[in-house]
Amino acid sequence: AQGGLALQDRRPSVATKDSWRMGGGGGKRALEDDRQSSHSTGYSDDSEINHRPRPQDLMRAIEHMSGRILSEITVTGIEIKSELHDVCERVAQMQMAVEELTWRCDKVKGEQESQLQDDLHEF
Repeated sequence: AQGGLALQDRRPSVATKDSWRMGGGGGKRALEDDRQSSHSTGYSDDSEINHRPRPQDLMRAIEHMSGRILSEITVTGIEIKSELHDVCERVAQMQMAVEELTWRCDKVKGEQESQLQDDLHEF
């Protein structure tokens, strides 16, 4: 991963002779065109014009950012589903425990009532 740098550095000093094949530098002709256009636009500093990304590069960077964000959202969604599944299992276990305790309470209550009835008949 490139970290926070989604755009490549397209300065002539960084471009290699084969970078046009990889899509990295735009080729020698593009670099010459950039230099000529900087003179016609009135920029005195060549580095100022070379640091501005091309629209295609900007769109590619935006697509990469949105792809990374979508990936993070997908991972987060999977984690949430997993946690929700765990919570549902715990709730089901608690419901079974409540049913078991209710049954035991009813059993104890019935035994106590039966014992009280037996004690009343003895008097």
